[in-house]
Amino acid sequence: MIKNYKKWLSKPTSKNEIGTQYLEEIQLIEGTFNSIEAADVLLSLVTYKIKFHNLQLLSLDEKNGVSKEQSERRIAELKEAKNRITQIIMDARNSGTSLEIKSNINIKMVPPK
Repeated sequence: MIKNYKKWLSKPTSKNEIGTQYLEEIQLIEGTFNSIEAADVLLSLVTYKIKFHNLQLLSLDEKNGVSKEQSERRIAELKEAKNRITQIIMDARNSGTSLEIKSNINIKMVPPK
C-alpha cells in the first residue's frame, strides 16, 4: 500500500516550508455505527497500525533514531487499545446500543531528525 503513495509523497504538496507552524486537522471518522460497523472501522485501523509497527520492527535500524523498545512499547499500547475497543463494542452489542465515533488526525510539518 505504501508503494502506491511514494510517487506523490516524493514532492512537497504544500507551499508551507518545513519548520513553519503548518498544522492540518483532518476528520477521519464521524458517525453513529452499530457494533458490527464499529468493529469493522475501529479494529481494522488498530490492526493495521499494529501490522505497520511489526513491519517497522523487522526493518528497524538503530541509526534511524528509533529504538526497538519504542516500537515494542507502541505495539503493546495498540494491543491494549484493541482490547478496550473490543470490550466497548461487545458492551454495545450486548446492550443493543450504537456507538457514536469521532476521530481527527492532526498533521504538522517538522524538521527531519
